[in-house]
Amino acid sequence: KVIGSRLEQVETSPVRVISARAFAPLDRLLGLSARFSTPETRWLLPKGRSAQQELDALQGWQHAFHVEQSLTDSDAGIITGTLAGRANVGRKGKRT
Repeated sequence: KVIGSRLEQVETSPVRVISARAFAPLDRLLGLSARFSTPETRWLLPKGRSAQQELDALQGWQHAFHVEQSLTDSDAGIITGTLAGRANVGRKGKRT
């Protein structure tokens, strides 16, 4: 099912696949979309040339994401994988 509404207007429910193209930087996208994700939800995020840089810069999330090369653009990448949730932050700001 494809939902063509603003994300803020979509009722929260678990989904099997989340895909977004040219929506927002990865950290912001996760912040807005994680409420739809379960540990089994597959994320497919075409990010263009910035895919690896966005993934490398991602902090505060437990995930199993990696970058696949786009088949349609040799310079582009697709971030794919699963999201476990926000990383736990223990004392002194260290992630656990």
